[in-house]
Amino acid sequence: MSLSIPARVFTRCVLCCFLIAHAATASESPPAPQSARVADLAEQRFSRGTAVPAWVDTIPELPPALKEGAFSARLNDVQFRVDATSVVYAHRAFVANEASALGALGQYEVQFQPEYQTVELHSLRILRGATVIDKLASASIRFLQRELNLDQGIYSGIVTAAIVTDDVRVGDTLELKYSILGQNPVFAGKFFEAAQWDSPYAIALRRVSIDTPATRKIHYKLLGAAGGKGPVPGVSSKAGRTLIRFQEKDIPQKLPEPYVPADVIAYRYFQFSELENWRDVNQWALRLFSVDQGASNLKDALAPARAAPTRELAVARVLEFVQNEIRYLSLSLGENSHRPYTPDQVLERRYGDCKDKSLLMVSMLRALDIDAMPVLVSTAQRKGLDGMLPSPLLFDHAIVRVLVNGKEYFLDPTRRGQYGALDRMGQAHTGAQVLVIKPGSTGLATITGEQADTGRLERVTVQDFDKPVDMLVRRSYNGVAAEYVRLQLEGLSKEQLHKAYDGVLGERYPSSRMIGEPIVRDDRAGNVLLVETTYRIDKFFDAQESGWQFRYVPSNMTDMFYVPGNARRDFPFAVPNFPSRTTYVLEVQLPEKVDANYKDAVSELKFAPVDVSETLSFTGRTLSARVDVAITGDRVDPRQLIPFLDGIKKFNAVLNGSLVVRKSDVKGGAPVVARRTLKEQLELNLAATTRLIADADLAGQDASETLCERALVLAYLGQSAEAIKDAGRAVQLRAQSGDMWKCRADTYFMAGKFSESDSDFSRAIARGSDNAATYLGKAINGLFLGKTASARIDFGRSAEKAEGAASRLQVSVWQAITNWQEGSRAATAPAGDQEATEWRAAARNMFLLDQAPDLMLRLASRDGGNGIDVRLTEAYFYAGKYYLLKQDKSRARVYFRRTVDKGVVDSLYHTVARHELSRLEK
Repeated sequence: MSLSIPARVFTRCVLCCFLIAHAATASESPPAPQSARVADLAEQRFSRGTAVPAWVDTIPELPPALKEGAFSARLNDVQFRVDATSVVYAHRAFVANEASALGALGQYEVQFQPEYQTVELHSLRILRGATVIDKLASASIRFLQRELNLDQGIYSGIVTAAIVTDDVRVGDTLELKYSILGQNPVFAGKFFEAAQWDSPYAIALRRVSIDTPATRKIHYKLLGAAGGKGPVPGVSSKAGRTLIRFQEKDIPQKLPEPYVPADVIAYRYFQFSELENWRDVNQWALRLFSVDQGASNLKDALAPARAAPTRELAVARVLEFVQNEIRYLSLSLGENSHRPYTPDQVLERRYGDCKDKSLLMVSMLRALDIDAMPVLVSTAQRKGLDGMLPSPLLFDHAIVRVLVNGKEYFLDPTRRGQYGALDRMGQAHTGAQVLVIKPGSTGLATITGEQADTGRLERVTVQDFDKPVDMLVRRSYNGVAAEYVRLQLEGLSKEQLHKAYDGVLGERYPSSRMIGEPIVRDDRAGNVLLVETTYRIDKFFDAQESGWQFRYVPSNMTDMFYVPGNARRDFPFAVPNFPSRTTYVLEVQLPEKVDANYKDAVSELKFAPVDVSETLSFTGRTLSARVDVAITGDRVDPRQLIPFLDGIKKFNAVLNGSLVVRKSDVKGGAPVVARRTLKEQLELNLAATTRLIADADLAGQDASETLCERALVLAYLGQSAEAIKDAGRAVQLRAQSGDMWKCRADTYFMAGKFSESDSDFSRAIARGSDNAATYLGKAINGLFLGKTASARIDFGRSAEKAEGAASRLQVSVWQAITNWQEGSRAATAPAGDQEATEWRAAARNMFLLDQAPDLMLRLASRDGGNGIDVRLTEAYFYAGKYYLLKQDKSRARVYFRRTVDKGVVDSLYHTVARHELSRLEK
């Protein structure tokens, strides 16, 4: 693999610098070597057998166990005591319903910070039927300082107390009660917490309580609740204290969905905060990030910046110093989980984490009289902070905001690879809501930034069609993408660099080999990085009877998107790389005997939030193909996932490009480059899907999606038997997927097996594929079965679910056709639509008002362009259907034949026109 931006990640993962210990988290990571001092301190801070605090409201009897899932909770009760020393009390009871859950039941883990917290284990017992087995004294407790982020230079001081219970069996309940006392002193006694409500396991009784002095107001908010549904709090007062309690019974397990945007909260949880507003968070942070402009060690560090001719360059030099001269290392112990070390300490040590580096950078810039402020960032959840309670716990990263000559910049001192002009530097935090720490700050700001641009140019020089060709490959990166690759290349030796790029074309061109060495061109001022390599390809063209064909693959686009296995979702689907633009250009310089000048062939593909354009051109002896992909949004609404997946399939066809230079046209000076015909595209798709299915079969993987795709391709090519076989196998593999049943329904419909298609459409809808396209297909199929009444209902459902004016108009044409067939044709068109200028509206009016198809055909032909064949395929069918309803079978046959002759075999209207012709011939 060549060195490049990962297809799904354009920004470096930013190290999270703010670490807070919370109770009861589990990890499977192996423990790191323990620090004896920390382990001893943790053991001293842990006790067992202490009494449950008197303030705790105990639950005397556990509810019955739920049998849902291998593991469930009979009780999950957490009580927060807000006081001078805050306490978290937990009473939990878990059940192993199956043997697979015994490992989770037998080891319970509590995380705490022995620097300022103590743990009291009050009781630990196993409930086995009517038998109660006390395990408090016999349980083995080990203290593990795992330091999960040690490889990233982060020392947190968090210790995990692993409570190991022996002799646990299926059906056992593990019940334990414990308290965690103490709070990070950096919060100055203020209360902030969160309590997850939903879980991956079922909970018979969930309870969360806040016990606070009446003089202290604790704000709470339920996040992640669909429609705001959640437990109603009970509030009571007694002896100068207020008790807020949330309770819910029989909470089902909630399984997570993959690829959900970070700001979408899938599990309900409660957030608690004692702060009133963002002004309070700002005041807290100001005390931590106090800037000492008189730091003694700044003089030498500032020398390069003081010599800079402009203030922008001075800022860039300070940033370069902090990024490159201060290595990243986080000692997030005690208060220093949030409180930065002083600039003097950081300069002396020559290391620091995000908050240390940010405070140092701000101090250096202010010493230069440059307006600079520290900024708090959430790398986990960039959006949606304004809908949450103000709290320091929302932030896990710190950067710097600089104001130079009236222009605002957000700079991250933990990144590297940034040089040159400030406005050319990449922005890794684009779109993030942040808190700028400055006097008077009262709200959040949003970081704006440029899109990530990457490109790939392949320039091929052809001496003759039967000789080896040379291909120059130029990879280009701008902004944050350039910075990422710059760091990748920085530590490579010449030999490693050669190995990284050698052989990368082997899969596409097995005979290719790299000649020369990779050339890196780094424009640091403009923040543009180019990597050039040259390859020799012995067999570039495939000789054919009519000419020469060659394939191209935009390899910088082949892994751009996740493809979920299930199109049914509750939450949005995350689209990576937003905002970004990716470009692929192929330029082929043909032999001198070739000469041509043809109009560019341009095609576009849009499926929100992706815009794709492809341009093929042939001028002189230069043949080129260009593909541009713009990511315009970061998510797909669950209701739009099926159109998105359909778009991905069409996009994958673009990624298997091929062009042909016809042999007969070379000598006469009028060569023709044949853009892939639809049939050629389908045949390429057929070959590609066949390879994928074979690979999946060998690997034992689910190939249902690919089988469905190949079934449709085979159906388009007229190979109905093979198509139905593939679709049937797809249904067998994923019988619960409505999409697979719809695939077979479509295949049956194209084969003219209307009864089988009707049955499969119904099954598809019952299994969740109840979208506009499914209802439309079922309705049209129903018309061929003579089920006009049920078709009318299905068209209505399709119209209700249709997205966009064009889709709704398409359904309305079919509704007008159905009305005519039932003898209920309208006498007027919809209000304001008598002079419709949209061709589908004219088609609808043609059936509603019994108008000749002339206007519709004229409007459908008006715009020309590469989409005209698709439009006319549909329009010709409507004309044929109009004349058929008029009992003019001769004209109907003419227009149905025109529909088929357009050759758009993957169009619904090509199929229905074939069926109409077949019925007319009978």
